[in-house]
Amino acid sequence: MPPLLSLLLPQSSLRTFSSSISSLHKIGRTLFLEATPTHLTLRTLNDTKSSFMRIEFGSDFFLELMPGELDGGQKKKRKVEEEEEEEEKEEEEEEEEEKESFVCQIPSKTVHSVLRHVRLNVLTLRITSSTSPTGTTPDSDSDSDNDDNKEPTHLILSYKTHSGTTLTHSLSMIPSPLTTVYAPINDCSLTSIPSKVLRDLLEHMKKVVEVEVTFEEKRVRFESFEGGGKGFIGSSKASIDASELTQNNFKTDRTLGPHLPPTINTHSTLVFSLRELRSLLLFSSQNCGDENVNVECFYEWGGKPATFRIDGEGFRGELITATMDWKANVKK
Repeated sequence: MPPLLSLLLPQSSLRTFSSSISSLHKIGRTLFLEATPTHLTLRTLNDTKSSFMRIEFGSDFFLELMPGELDGGQKKKRKVEEEEEEEEKEEEEEEEEEKESFVCQIPSKTVHSVLRHVRLNVLTLRITSSTSPTGTTPDSDSDSDNDDNKEPTHLILSYKTHSGTTLTHSLSMIPSPLTTVYAPINDCSLTSIPSKVLRDLLEHMKKVVEVEVTFEEKRVRFESFEGGGKGFIGSSKASIDASELTQNNFKTDRTLGPHLPPTINTHSTLVFSLRELRSLLLFSSQNCGDENVNVECFYEWGGKPATFRIDGEGFRGELITATMDWKANVKK
């Protein structure tokens, strides 16, 4: 029988969970959901396949996460045991976790329409997978045997309110293979910017579709061209001094070659879409506030993907976006 999804969110997690769906909905039409006993990951890809965003929640974010309920003591015990295990056992557990994972895809618009109006009187939200649109369990043993051989076709979302009322929504979904995107970061430069600083800077570029960002050892420069091209008159420039950055590990020791920008050891210029980054920053501001939250940016040069990360309490957000090839962006 395919592994089934079963998770329970407390009231304290509902707003963040709903906000994550809203942010992902701004980027892609399809939401990919992956659940394991240790985490839930939501992913989406934009129409042009140039940007990929994922938001991952740890087991502490939930009251219950497939395959069963874990109270606080059990969670702590599991964490200690995992830290003490040898590397070989960890690899075996990772393989076992893959077998236990539940993966499906569902239109992001559908989930967003259900979750965008989370009311204050909601106590919990339970999400389960079902072979039936009503989420009911077969009565007879024979029906149960047949049901065991079926793939889940629906997600059942059930709100429980303070008054004892239960509101249930049934959403069609499709079991699917895991869809994800990876971008290596080991050899990347890393610049960490306070989210409030970056968000305030981008507020001056509301109508801008894409931005040119130049990373240097002592400064990060932003330039935008309103109207969609450098032939237009309207442009905006801004910069962040190194003193305002949380971290700036800009690599200056790369070996030059014909496939690398000649200026790679002095500055790196990236051109990319702002829409997806704005969605990540909005999610951060709604759920982390403005204090002690940084946006980590891993990058190499134009034509290589850039990765943006934020870490919050119980979750991580990550955006991987394509950048314009540096050869196409050489200033004449």
